[in-house]
Amino acid sequence: MIVRSNHLTTSKMGKHCRKRLTAICLLTWLSGCAIQPSVDGYVTSIRPMPSTFLEQRAEIQLRLKNLTENTLTASGVDVQMLVNGKRLARGVKAENIEIDPLSERLVNVTVSTRAIDIFRQVIGIQEQEIFSYRLKGRLVTSGLDRRFEHGGQISRAELLRLFQPQ
Repeated sequence: MIVRSNHLTTSKMGKHCRKRLTAICLLTWLSGCAIQPSVDGYVTSIRPMPSTFLEQRAEIQLRLKNLTENTLTASGVDVQMLVNGKRLARGVKAENIEIDPLSERLVNVTVSTRAIDIFRQVIGIQEQEIFSYRLKGRLVTSGLDRRFEHGGQISRAELLRLFQPQ
């Protein structure tokens, strides 16, 4: 009976292992599908706007690309601009956005930053001439939000010129 009991235990363990393996494979497959980007976005232009001493504002133009075969519909966009890993500016816009399959659309978003944030960025990186930047954003949808991210490098002079009060 001990052998039979071990056989049953081994059989139960085999079923349990198969179920776990199947679940792991399914989750891996689903997560692979989930990480495929459905939208790409990047800044095409930045235009300084009237600002105050304590707050600088700019209008950024985003090019949003729908990388799927389905129409992408969103009720707004939320973006952050980071320099050397620290947030420099953020903006949101409530707008009905519809992007046809495998298509693109331009969207303007006003971003703002506090003067102290720019000051901290400049003081913290005085010796650097080139900075890394990253745009993080999301399209707000009725289902899962669609996230996008794009990065690159910018010079100190270009960075300061972007947020000069007018």
